[in-house]
Amino acid sequence: SRSSVVAVAVIAWLGLLVHNVADLPDQTLLSPETLWPSLVTAALLALFTTGPAKPAGIGLFGWALLNFVGGALSVLPLAVLPFEPEQTLRHYSFHFLYAATQIPLLVVTYRHISGPRLWTLARNTPR
Repeated sequence: SRSSVVAVAVIAWLGLLVHNVADLPDQTLLSPETLWPSLVTAALLALFTTGPAKPAGIGLFGWALLNFVGGALSVLPLAVLPFEPEQTLRHYSFHFLYAATQIPLLVVTYRHISGPRLWTLARNTPR
């Protein structure tokens, strides 16, 4: 339902907010690294709640995927990635939280855009 998509989108946004404000130095809600993604999330939610839900759901799914891969998983120890702030267990735990909060939005929006048929078939398949 639309309300479940909105709820998990808020959870995903809170994961970004906690990661940025609690873990990154000198970050606030109005810092560009937090403000711009917050505005994108708000715009996608506004489109989702007021317009055709499927295209906006696709946008929210893509946004969650970008946050999951580009944000939450960007802490992987690869030589091409910058390591500011220092990669500590504390920092890794914030990235884990950030990733975990994106997963519900990925699942719910995927179910929303794929339609009920796929999920009905999966549940009703004899085992």
